Amino acid sequence: MSAPSRKRPPPSGPSPGSSAPRKRTRLTTARTIASSSPSLTTGTLDLPTFIRSRQFEISALTSAMSASRNAASKRAFQSLPRDLRRRTASHNPARVPQRLRQRAAKEMVDDNTPLHRAKRRTGARAWVRAQTAERLRKAAKKGAVVLTARAEGEGEGEDGKDGKLKRAPRGATRFRKRQRAKVWLPTHVWHAKRAHVGVHWGFALAERCNEKSFRATSRAAQDRGAVAWDVSYTASILLRGTGGAVGDVLAKVGVTVMKRVRDGRRVAETWMRGIAPVVVIYEPVVEGVEERRVLVRVHPAGFLECWNALLAAAKEVQEKEGEAAKKVIVEDLRFDLGSILLTGPAATDALLSILTPDGDSTNSNGSAALFQQLHNITNPASLPPGAVLSFTIRDPRLRFPPLPPSPPTPCATPHELALHWPLPSPLPSFPLLHRHPRTAAVKLQASQKRINARKGDAPAGTFPPAIETDPSIPIILHTTATPTPGWVLVLPWKWTTPAWYALMHAPYPVRFGGLTELQQVHFDVARPYFPTDFPTTAAGRAAEELRAAERKEHWDRRPPAKRVNYDAVKLGESKGEHGDWTRCDWGLLSAQKDGGEDGDKDKDTAAMDVDAPGPEITTVTLSLLGRGAPSACARIYRIPADSPWRALLPSTSASTNGNGNGKGKGNGKKQGKGKTVGTDEKDDDAAKEVALPVPGVEELVGFVTTGNYSLMEGRSVCIGGVVLRDGEKEAEKASKGERWCVVRDVGSAVGRVARWEPVV
Repeated sequence: MSAPSRKRPPPSGPSPGSSAPRKRTRLTTARTIASSSPSLTTGTLDLPTFIRSRQFEISALTSAMSASRNAASKRAFQSLPRDLRRRTASHNPARVPQRLRQRAAKEMVDDNTPLHRAKRRTGARAWVRAQTAERLRKAAKKGAVVLTARAEGEGEGEDGKDGKLKRAPRGATRFRKRQRAKVWLPTHVWHAKRAHVGVHWGFALAERCNEKSFRATSRAAQDRGAVAWDVSYTASILLRGTGGAVGDVLAKVGVTVMKRVRDGRRVAETWMRGIAPVVVIYEPVVEGVEERRVLVRVHPAGFLECWNALLAAAKEVQEKEGEAAKKVIVEDLRFDLGSILLTGPAATDALLSILTPDGDSTNSNGSAALFQQLHNITNPASLPPGAVLSFTIRDPRLRFPPLPPSPPTPCATPHELALHWPLPSPLPSFPLLHRHPRTAAVKLQASQKRINARKGDAPAGTFPPAIETDPSIPIILHTTATPTPGWVLVLPWKWTTPAWYALMHAPYPVRFGGLTELQQVHFDVARPYFPTDFPTTAAGRAAEELRAAERKEHWDRRPPAKRVNYDAVKLGESKGEHGDWTRCDWGLLSAQKDGGEDGDKDKDTAAMDVDAPGPEITTVTLSLLGRGAPSACARIYRIPADSPWRALLPSTSASTNGNGNGKGKGNGKKQGKGKTVGTDEKDDDAAKEVALPVPGVEELVGFVTTGNYSLMEGRSVCIGGVVLRDGEKEAEKASKGERWCVVRDVGSAVGRVARWEPVV
């Protein structure tokens, strides 16, 4: 620790302008109890004086207790937990829960706080009439929809027909202008009150929670509780055709699955050739029906490329076969299906508390009975990989708030479920992949007012009984391993909000997350996050372009004296940043690999084009040997044979503990000649790293796409990509390659020793 400056001695008391002394004085004064003089005179007790003294002291004690309680008390809106606080609660009693509104109104009167009065809209009679007419028209169609669905059986409507993109749903009238350039998710209004919302891939998505949530999210996803994300932005594509033709279409885009996936007993999480990760769900074979249905779910960043690839493959298969029977219909179901991702130890119990299979589904579908056997599952990874269930459920609003599920009798153990997984044979069809069951479930959705009336008519302590017009909501529930073992609930778009509300009130600690929390969970378990950590894809390159523009805009807003001058950064014998500092400059590596110029070339021409294929990049995770926390765009250098950085590398015997940081027993590490260095000498290693010159641009091999402090590892971890040379590729294949490197943050002249491992 450096010595204190003599020009500016450290302050001995509280900082100027601090309110701590004033608060301390107020509390001390409030807790002081006044006392009266003794009532003894000349050894005798003066009874009237004694009574008046005790009366005064009792009154002083009561006043001191009241003053002390009020001095340290909080306002009504301040006593709420963070997730219930609202910005306008300080001047509007209606913004606090009903149990605190009377207290809040009294506090505002006592403090003379002006009350906020909402302005009443005038001249809205025409708007009310139009809304009433629309509601009556929808109500009149509900009965006809059910009769049509039951009479016609199977059939496809005109909306979302073959090869046509589906239009975004129309929002509510009062919110319609806000959705001109973006699409709101079904739970947008709920998220807008609790999270920062931004526009991504054409959707208004929750970016991060309003409250601090990094540690809480990490604990909920791994140790206790659960974390939920509304991932209804995930695109859904339906393929319809004969089994052989559908398989040929998927094979042409690089998607091959096992037989158990084609039978509808599992789902496959795989990659579509160089485009994006996809989830493939086959509908089981139905006796007497030749047509097969396959649902392909893909990230919206790669949807358009995936859509065009499937259309081209379907056309090619049909032209090759030359028969109309070989035609594969490609449908867009983006705004027909919503989905919720749930991960954490309490994820299974939370789903059991909100999903109630209806009577017909329980009697005719073995999947519904099997779902109720998952009572003891705390880790979905204990089930077979890609386990999938499909059944119909009741309206979750009828059993609100949810209650803890009761274990069935008998209840199978997790080992028995994983060993046998007793699915019925033959498997029933997936009603969610058929248009009329989805349409009937949406059209029969009762209003919240009607649900409240039914709950009010039910006897106290009971839920309303089922009636004939209650919809059967088709769902698909499958396990996932990304980012951590959890569940994905796929259901009709309009039913996402009721399921989400019930999930947020489940009798388990369920948190919600945004895109930042989702990327954090990926990072904690060292999994690349799409599209940020996949620079070889078009979606990854487009995401890097957006991030580069944001960094440049943030840098331009800062005054020249407060921002880093990247052209003046001294890196060894050279000056100036290697490549474009705003991005992971893969174009610079391509130029070096092709024998181009060195780091002194023009940085604008070194930037990689968005549509360019780029070099062959290996995704890796990096573990720092000592201190430091590199961020995105950090540079990765190889260590030459004659470099002074070799003196800081640990020996092989010290790095065999499996954690990749070169630390042996006793938190020690061995250096080049077998010298053991303890934890007390870490500062010496950090000083050596600061003093050593950074390798030149000719040793640049990759970039960091995501870097931060890992809460799971308890140290700094990075995810990035490296470009290996031909000799290094052969050594890596033989597991003899040297995996030590130097990582340097962009704009910094200090490098850190790290070890990289390829992502499997």
